[in-house]
Amino acid sequence: MGQTIHRELSDSKLSPVKALTRQVHHILSNDRTHSSYLCEFINEKHKFANVMPDDLITAIPTAIRILELENAGINPDLVGVHSLQAGGAMSLKLQGESDTTIMKMIRWSSGIKFLMYIHNQIRHFSKDLSSKMRMHVPFLNIAAIGK
Repeated sequence: MGQTIHRELSDSKLSPVKALTRQVHHILSNDRTHSSYLCEFINEKHKFANVMPDDLITAIPTAIRILELENAGINPDLVGVHSLQAGGAMSLKLQGESDTTIMKMIRWSSGIKFLMYIHNQIRHFSKDLSSKMRMHVPFLNIAAIGK
């Protein structure tokens, strides 16, 4: 409420802009106002309710089980709300986005927090690193020139 959200439109059905547009349309076409929260939904009692943290804590492991992601090695008991944030940051990083851009998008003010979230994914960053380290780079030791 009262916030500006910046996103780019993509052709995908999963476009964040299209999803946000559908949510706003749904809220406004159900007698809600411009001051309604974007996290409003119609619950099983056909009343508007807000998505609460506990709803996400329950929904994320349930979604993992429904999508059978356990078969891919994802333990639903180890995935939570912060996993979505960390996963989004890792996805951006693996697509080549700068650390600064990621920290702004995820709203992290600290580089240390960013490093905490990506430390488990370091193998993706270190791909081909050993071959780059083996590459011969000629250099001149200027400390030896004066002797």
